[in-house]
Amino acid sequence: MSVVDAGRAISTETRWLRAVSQLFVTVCNAVRKVKVRRRERSLRLCETLPLGERRFVMVVQFEQRRFLIGTTNQSISLLERLDERVHPLRKPKNLDGPILYGKGPH
Repeated sequence: MSVVDAGRAISTETRWLRAVSQLFVTVCNAVRKVKVRRRERSLRLCETLPLGERRFVMVVQFEQRRFLIGTTNQSISLLERLDERVHPLRKPKNLDGPILYGKGPH
């Protein structure tokens, strides 16, 4: 191989490496510009309280509503619709007099 042939081989190799590196940079820039939007989930597990023996109490949110769910290894039960309850620390509107919280008369 002559010096001229060696020079052409290096030149060809250099052009090839430049082309590959430019392609790599172009692909990287294109990937950065693409924004992936994740679909917002409508179902979400907010809290979990284990009760032992594969039993749990969970707060589950679907869209804007929250539910208290009880689960065992064989069943799932809706215990309460939390968005329909009055929060115990909030005073209900249009209510005169003292507010008593608790289980009521015994």
